[in-house]
Amino acid sequence: MTIGTMYCFIVFLLCFYHYFISQIFKYLNRNESFKGWRWRDFMDTNRLVLRAFGKFQVELNGFSVFEKFCRSEKAKELFRYLLLFKDTKINKEKLLDIFWPGMTLDKAYQNLNSTVYLIRNAFDRASEKGIGKSIVRSSNQMFWLVLPEGYYYDVEEFKNFVNSAIHEHDDQRRIEYCKKAIEIYKGDLFTEDIYSEWSVSFREEYRELMINTLVLLVETLYKEKRFDECMYYIIKILEMDKYNESAIYYKILVLVSKKLYNQALKVYEEFAALLKEEMDISPSINLKELYYEVKKQIRNENTPTITPDIPNFLEIEEFKKYLKFELKKRCKNFILIEIFSKNSLIIKEKILNELFSNLREADIISAAGDKIYALLVDLKSKNEGGKIIKRLQKRFRGSGISVEIKDVDAVNVVETLS
Repeated sequence: MTIGTMYCFIVFLLCFYHYFISQIFKYLNRNESFKGWRWRDFMDTNRLVLRAFGKFQVELNGFSVFEKFCRSEKAKELFRYLLLFKDTKINKEKLLDIFWPGMTLDKAYQNLNSTVYLIRNAFDRASEKGIGKSIVRSSNQMFWLVLPEGYYYDVEEFKNFVNSAIHEHDDQRRIEYCKKAIEIYKGDLFTEDIYSEWSVSFREEYRELMINTLVLLVETLYKEKRFDECMYYIIKILEMDKYNESAIYYKILVLVSKKLYNQALKVYEEFAALLKEEMDISPSINLKELYYEVKKQIRNENTPTITPDIPNFLEIEEFKKYLKFELKKRCKNFILIEIFSKNSLIIKEKILNELFSNLREADIISAAGDKIYALLVDLKSKNEGGKIIKRLQKRFRGSGISVEIKDVDAVNVVETLS
């Protein structure tokens, strides 16, 4: 037998072994008669994982507990409520008032008990009989949730990192803690229950905590003179809260640090107009003082207008840094657009202004030579980016201006932008 033949034979045996074992495990999981077999003890997947930010997920033994074993929306909602008050006993009558209002007492209790059964049964099927009752516990008058040792719950992890960031004195470690907390926050708390009154205050509480964490990160990054990262997270804050004065304050400071004075002034003026139009109030004294300080600095330096007066316009080198930062993210939800004018008579600034009016507030614009670049960030889908590009192509049709997607799949490609 040659070495090549032997190698192929060994590979075949390994593949067959992997397939055979996986089929046995699937069979044991489906078959109720094998409940006594603790085959999952051989697997390192028995940790209970709970995620409440963004899409609600509960995983045990590698199974999505509710998706696979319980499709009842009421059961999911009741579990989410108990999860919020983990380790706290909740009176059964309170649960009846929240989840089955207006129903007769007997019927409401029947629904409560059957819903709890569905939750427990889902955990039993994902693990073994009795696990459900050990998680969802009860007494004559109470229900409460007790999670097994070694569980992961993203809400608790988020709060731990936030608290660590708040009490950390070292700026580098504070930045790390803030970023870890922000990474965990995949979206608002329990978005599935957006219309349920019981969830509103909790959702707003964690959303506010997320915004405050972003502000803390921006403050620390600015202190460390990491202005490009700072601007990235400022945009994140304004996406969540367009009235956030701290974000506007630091956005102005970052622009001033880059000597983009006209942009800094425009950021304030547009924010003041927004507050006046939508809330009939004025910016704070601190923000006003910063605005007048920028105007004073312009007079002192006699700074000419050399940069397009457009928010989120970056010089090309800073634009490249921002693009590299996006490339490092695990989820690359951005599109880079290249706009090229074939007609030298078209004034670039007019193109920039037209471009800005058709993009979103978070998108970044830059220019180099005879080309203009737009970075569409935080796209929810490719379709969203496609609509923006089609709108621009339609707007510039017949004007000698091309709008094309530029492929960027590596950091070294960024350096070719010119």
